[in-house]
Amino acid sequence: MATATASLMTSAPPETLWALWSDPPSWPAWNPQAVSATLDGPFAAGTTATLVTKQGRHPITIIEVVPGKRFTLETKMPAMVLRFTCAIDAVDNGTRISQSAEVTGPASVLFGKPVAEQIGQHLPEILAALKETAEKRTAVG
Repeated sequence: MATATASLMTSAPPETLWALWSDPPSWPAWNPQAVSATLDGPFAAGTTATLVTKQGRHPITIIEVVPGKRFTLETKMPAMVLRFTCAIDAVDNGTRISQSAEVTGPASVLFGKPVAEQIGQHLPEILAALKETAEKRTAVG
């Protein structure tokens, strides 16, 4: 199994971050990697969706949702599964947001590390964009 993780602190409250993260169709407005995202139902475990990124079209399934705290989704590639977990943690000096990617499956023995490294290169910019958007929304609202 190969993984990539990034996190950062923000002054935005957890509910503002959750409102952005739990609305996939709005991801392209702030996520520099997302082109479009559509849900086939509510933002809940078991719901399928389609995420189009700069790298291509990805059918995804939401695996877990803990409202206001975290969600996990996965997409399948030939002989590999990519699982992403996005989390929001209120801490004493603000809010920590984090995103991790885990690559598993038979092909991950050969390709897991380079795939995780490629994903990992984008996680900081995605979190920075989420932070910036949430902080601006907080300042306005």
